[in-house]
Amino acid sequence: MPHFLNYSFRLYLYSFLYLAFPSFIFIFGWFRIEIWLPALSIIGYSSFHFFKDIKKLSYHDTFTISPINSIKLILISIGICLFSGIGGFTFQGDAEKHYSMLYDLVNRDWPVLYTSDSPIEKEVFLNYYFGYFIPPAFLSKVLNIHWIDNLILLWSIFGLYLSFCWVLKLSNSKNIGWAVLILLFLGGQDFIYATLKLGINHVFFNKNGIWEIYKAEVNTVCVFHNTILRYPTNFYAISWAPQHLFGAWICTSLVIDQVIFRKNIRNVGFIAAFLPIWSVFNAIGLLPFLAVFIWNAFRKFMSFQNLAGGGILVFLVGAFFIAHYPVEDQGWIWEYIPFPQAMVKIVLFLLFEFGYLALVVNRFVQKSPYQLIWQISLVTLSVLPLYVLGYFNDLLMRTAVPSIFIINLVAVCFFNQWGFKYKKLVTGIVLFMVAFPQLIAIGKHLPGTIMFHAEHGFSESRKRINDEKSLINVTDAEWFNYQYFGKADSFYMKFLAKKQKHK
Repeated sequence: MPHFLNYSFRLYLYSFLYLAFPSFIFIFGWFRIEIWLPALSIIGYSSFHFFKDIKKLSYHDTFTISPINSIKLILISIGICLFSGIGGFTFQGDAEKHYSMLYDLVNRDWPVLYTSDSPIEKEVFLNYYFGYFIPPAFLSKVLNIHWIDNLILLWSIFGLYLSFCWVLKLSNSKNIGWAVLILLFLGGQDFIYATLKLGINHVFFNKNGIWEIYKAEVNTVCVFHNTILRYPTNFYAISWAPQHLFGAWICTSLVIDQVIFRKNIRNVGFIAAFLPIWSVFNAIGLLPFLAVFIWNAFRKFMSFQNLAGGGILVFLVGAFFIAHYPVEDQGWIWEYIPFPQAMVKIVLFLLFEFGYLALVVNRFVQKSPYQLIWQISLVTLSVLPLYVLGYFNDLLMRTAVPSIFIINLVAVCFFNQWGFKYKKLVTGIVLFMVAFPQLIAIGKHLPGTIMFHAEHGFSESRKRINDEKSLINVTDAEWFNYQYFGKADSFYMKFLAKKQKHK
């Protein structure tokens, strides 16, 4: 094997293909041939330049993960995805709408059009950041529509496995246990605040039944103020919104490695341009980092792959999303929470989410290569709560994903590299506090889930995508339908979309 095809090069190859595959499928399947043919040619040529750079920079990269650790990571990824409900064996958050969308992606022609039965207008089309969903749907359409349940599971396992590999690489860590625990649980500490608040209410104000609320809600949906202020843990988010995680983690990892360790920004715009079809919010969360990188080295950013490849991706995906119905639920935080109370809650929110960690690792991070991106992450996470967008404030939860990933990554580095007395004890206590609600959820649901499937059969009791109904028939609620549909009279549908008969 050529020496440039080392572990790091192969990790780059698999990660790039995982990140880019949805965009290639989307452009090919949702645009006219006179659009997708030149577009994919430009993107393909940009990919060639990208891998030329990677080949040059991979000669001296000695990072590797042993076969036994790779097997452990694969098994961990399988277990987490199965427990999170991916594949239909256990409960999965938002399964009804995600399965319904997958049902339409598999069983309808692309672009997915809806006529007459739409709750919004007579004619709409599926308009969503479905990068996570579209590769399994495409393969199911080509191979067998009944394979979709297994394909979405395999696709998720692969994405989570690659994410774990990147955390180990970027932190130069051999300890997969701590890396996995920190990535899964050290993000979204609002439940610590909730635990303290409920405990105080129980002890000092004698509010009975408070721990029943904790067991029922706080260990799964833990919030500061209803749906307005919350960063869910990654472990929790894998069940409810994997489409906002895997692509963002891999994309952020590629960008970090390019900028921090390879001192190269010739590809970062091109890499980042693959993220919007996975999640527009994730892409917005990556913008502050790109802006700083470009500001610091503008001339080096001016490459073919950034300008042409990234430009055509942004234009096509942007034209697609501009057709989306506007989100009506939006405004400044003080429009939802009275001003004095809003400021107090934001300060507490920031303290419990990442502020305590920033104080602990500040001395370490000042001497690490992550100092710049750490500072950008802190500023981004501090500003995001000020504006609310979406019925459940997806702007806050999903835009924060790249920054929270960096927070987790620095925490892994801190544990592995920084020495101080009682470090393991302190880290263990923090992780236990972070993981405690999730451990309650696991202990509460896992035994019953195993017994149920053992009694009814793992296959027979499985929730299957092809048993679902069309997304258009899920609900008539406007807030729901505005999330998923675009206007049929938009620029995209008139001039760019592939023509087909309405169904």
